[in-house]
Amino acid sequence: MGKTVLAGGDAKHFLTTTPGATSPLRVWAMGDSGTANANAAAVRDAYLSYASGEPHDVWLMLGDNAYPAGTDARYQTAVFNMYSQLLRNTVLWSTVGNHDAMSATSATQSGPYDDMFSLPTAG
Repeated sequence: MGKTVLAGGDAKHFLTTTPGATSPLRVWAMGDSGTANANAAAVRDAYLSYASGEPHDVWLMLGDNAYPAGTDARYQTAVFNMYSQLLRNTVLWSTVGNHDAMSATSATQSGPYDDMFSLPTAG
């Protein structure tokens, strides 16, 4: 894993942390989204249309994020290419699904999934 900056350093890349206690919280939760096809694009576009430009505070991927086997190449297509605009300013919390796990070893927390997501270990 390198330390090359692949994106950022401009106004299009930002994150907003915890909203105030009285602010509404917008959550986008999606599962089995890793097909990288027209159906996945239609779901993304329908959500963006529904949100009407309002950013979401939390984005949850509920597993099976990269079909069929959670390889690095499939993550590039199914997550990073499909959601590149959203990843610029939204924290993404991911859960490993059975398809993601095909290229990962949970016992050693190794493989493409673990290389891409840094999740809390003492939450």
